[in-house]
Formats: sequence, C-alpha cells, structure tokens
Amino acid sequence: MDKTLAIVFSVILIMMIIFTQIYIIRNKGYFNTITGINIMYCIVFGVIPILLLSMDFSNYASTTYIRETLYSYGATFGYASLLAIIGYLSILSGYFIGRYRRKMYIIDGLNIRRLYIFANITFIIGLLSLLLTVRQLGGLLGAIKYADMLRSYGKELVSLESSYLRILIPLIVASCSVFYLIKEYTNSRYSTLMFYITFLLSLYYFIFNAGRLPLFIFIASFIIYRAIKNKKRINIIKLIIIILIGILILNYADKFFAYISYGVIRNDSSNLLEKVKQLIVEFAFPYCNLSKVHGFTYNGEKFRWFIDLFTWIINIVPVAILSKFGLWKVANSHNINTENFNSLLEGGIPTDIVSLGYYQFSIIGVIVLCIIFGYIAKRLDYFISNNNITCMRFIKIRIIFFISFIVMYADIDSIIRGKLDITTVIIIIWFATKKVQNGGNYE
Repeated sequence: MDKTLAIVFSVILIMMIIFTQIYIIRNKGYFNTITGINIMYCIVFGVIPILLLSMDFSNYASTTYIRETLYSYGATFGYASLLAIIGYLSILSGYFIGRYRRKMYIIDGLNIRRLYIFANITFIIGLLSLLLTVRQLGGLLGAIKYADMLRSYGKELVSLESSYLRILIPLIVASCSVFYLIKEYTNSRYSTLMFYITFLLSLYYFIFNAGRLPLFIFIASFIIYRAIKNKKRINIIKLIIIILIGILILNYADKFFAYISYGVIRNDSSNLLEKVKQLIVEFAFPYCNLSKVHGFTYNGEKFRWFIDLFTWIINIVPVAILSKFGLWKVANSHNINTENFNSLLEGGIPTDIVSLGYYQFSIIGVIVLCIIFGYIAKRLDYFISNNNITCMRFIKIRIIFFISFIVMYADIDSIIRGKLDITTVIIIIWFATKKVQNGGNYE
C-alpha cells in the first residue's frame, strides 16, 4: 500500500512539473534555471521512484542505499513522495512569488580588461595548484593512476601533503570559461590560445579527478552553446536527448577510470534491462534519502538546525590552520547521511535538496531550504538573462547545469569546494560586466 501511494504521488508530481513547464515555456521560454530544475526534479523524484518501486532490484542489494531502502525496515515511500511534492511547491514559491521592488540592473557590456585580469589570476592559481598536486601524485601519468581513488564522495585513499591544493585546481576550469567568453566577445588571438590551453588542462583535471559528471557538464556546455549560437534556438527535446546520451556515456566512464587506475577492465555481460537498472541505481540515492531521512532524524534525534548553511565557512579552512586555534572540521550533511546509511566502505552518499532540508528541521526545513533554493534560481535567472550579449549564453548554460544538479547534490560544503569553477565565474561576471539601471520590477 505504501509503495502504491508513493507511485500515485510520483505521478502527481510528474503532472505538476509538466503543467508548470508548459506555463514556463509560454511565458518565460525554456532557456532558464527553472527548466533545468524541472527536468532534474522530474527524473529523480518522479520517474526514478516509479521505476525503483515497480522493478526487482534484488541483484543490487549490495549497494547500501538500495539495500537499506528496499530490503530493510524503516523506509517510508509514501511520505517520501509527499515530501518531494512539498519540496517542489516550495521551490516554485521561491521562484515565482514576489517581485523585486528596488531598481534592477541589466548587463550592457563586458569589461574586457577586468575579464583578462580575473582569467589570468585564476589560471595562474589553478595551474600552480594542479602542478603541485600532480607532483605529489607522481607526475602527469602517475596522477591519472589515482583517478578512481580521487573520486568525489569516495574514501580518502590518497594522502597529500597539501591536500587543500586540490580545492583550487577547478580555478583552471573557471579561467577556461572566462577565456572562452572573451574569445567569443572579441575573437582575440591571446584569448583563443589561452582557451585551448585551459581547455586541455581542464580535461586533464577531470580525468585524473575521475569527475564523470563534471566532465559531461563541461563538454555539454560547449556543445549546447554552439548549437544555440548556430541555429539560434535548440528544441527542449534535443536538450533532453543530449542529457540522456551523456548519462549513457557516463555509465561507461567507470570502466575507463577503473582501467587507468587499476589496469583492469570491468567486464559487463548484463543485458539491456540490467543496464537500465544500473542507470536507475545511479540516480536512486535522492529518493532513497527521502525514504529514510524521517527515521534518521526522528529516531536518531539528529536534526541539524540549519548548521549546514554555515559549516562550509570552517570546513574550507585547511586543518593545519584550524588546529592552531583548537578547531577541527565539522561533519557536513553528506558525511552524516553516509554514516546513517552505514556505507563508509563503498563511498559517500550525497544529500539532495529535499533531504538536506529535512535534516535541518523536518518539513519546515524542507520548505525553508527549498524556498531559498527557488529564490536563488530566480536571482540567477535575472542576472544571466537581462542582456543582449550572445556569448553570455555560454555562462547561462553553465549556471543552468550548476543549479539543476543541486537538486541531487545539495551539500553546501561540497558545492563550495567542488563547484569552485562556476561559483568563481559567477563572481567574475558580476564584477566584470557593465550594468545600467532599468528601474523596473522583475517577476
């Protein structure tokens, strides 16, 4: 009965998202953050729960969150799907309700000099961090061997003398985005050269850091931008097809990273149905989180009381500095979530946007955090939409990808550390754009 209720709620959620998206396309177009959120939310909290609860996943019981959700006691499927609906309505509230009453700004041009300064600074810092880290890992080829071990949310199998340097490497990706923006805006030789250099360095970083999803987002951003630039518009169906193809490619990326790390090829003799199930399992953890989070918090009395909004301030500081003041790292939400699932041996389990809110303070936490998330998405939409600069669409694509995947990966600590490239780009664009007041309201 609980599973049936969950499926009914999931169908209702899918219909809500479809009707909302139709309204968005008619009134705001589809090229915005809320469209990205709708696609991701529909997949992980609408489609995945229906498939997860309708199919047999007993062969995947070794995966901790699948075992603990489907084959152990304590999962509340109907309640989880209801929480997903509450979270979605809260996101829409944050995105649609209210107007900005003060004077707004629109981007009227790019300050190329500032962009060059920021691009070069981030390149130098990122390059030095990359070289020092690679040196500690045994050189360019040696670092690649640690690819599978350096995956995000995994165990810390690799000890580095200056592990905090890894946090700064994504600045190369940020510089690549900025140089590409300059290249498209001015077509200068220097920006073109630096773009190709930083592009290759970015690819190397994603490979040795085993970033399957970041690698896909990075490359897809260029593909989608070129499609929009050349054809003026890209059909939302084509966008979904690109994403689905990317997801399928990600399935094979594990074999590649396993080979370069361990020198072995993981044979896969499974049929098409099993491959589909593997893909479902990859995207199942957000719903598994929701199915278990009530028990994790109420039975364990582990509400976070919104501390996860601030832990990154301490956790971003290197341990060597914290220890001098008698301080230490604070356990963040994905560490707590991982411990609750008892999955330390197989790697971490990220927190999604809804379960992160529930960890803070039950349904109230879900509503508050999702409203904040929707409001941030609205602000980013305003920031990246109010201009007529074609090349800014590339940054818009990067931001849409960034905000969309927060639905699945919402741990703020991980966003600050792992998404330094896009957060840096947003800050750079803010300081390096020419803005004028339009005096109007924005809905």
